[in-house]
Amino acid sequence: MTAIKKLLIASTLFAFFIVYVIYNWSQDPTEEDVLRNTKNWSSSVEEVYGIIQRDGEWLAFYRIPHSITVVARLKQNWMGTWKMINYSGQRGVIASVGEILSETDDLIPWQASGYENGYILLMSIEDPRIDDLVITANGKEYKNISFIELAGKRFVLLDVKGTWNSFSYQALSKDGEVIVAYPK
Repeated sequence: MTAIKKLLIASTLFAFFIVYVIYNWSQDPTEEDVLRNTKNWSSSVEEVYGIIQRDGEWLAFYRIPHSITVVARLKQNWMGTWKMINYSGQRGVIASVGEILSETDDLIPWQASGYENGYILLMSIEDPRIDDLVITANGKEYKNISFIELAGKRFVLLDVKGTWNSFSYQALSKDGEVIVAYPK
């Protein structure tokens, strides 16, 4: 094969590679990206609730066995492929929370997951009467919290700076009535 043919083949392959990378970088993450990232994990994905972009980050919400909701950050690598990473830059998730399993339990399921600068608070808002939430964490009060609504479910995801030292909440109805509070 002549040098010109080799150069032409190499140039064509390089051009296809560049188009592939540019195409990948132009794509938003999808449910297939979540499934591909978790396919070899010990807990399989039962349902992907959705993927949202919040504060410049892509977040995937999905359910694994035992009614556990998981939230993962999605970031693109240099080739434009979406990867699930935690705040340490390792493969993993940033938060998870279970659902209420008993009709007598009126508390809101929540879980705090720590990272270097603070912790991520994930709450699953299952009671349809809850219209507002006031959270106090580390002495700071959070009001007018936006619920994340995906696949008929409602969640709160809050990034709290500092070390964990205190936490309370009040779940309010549309009329301002306290439906449930923690601690009681």
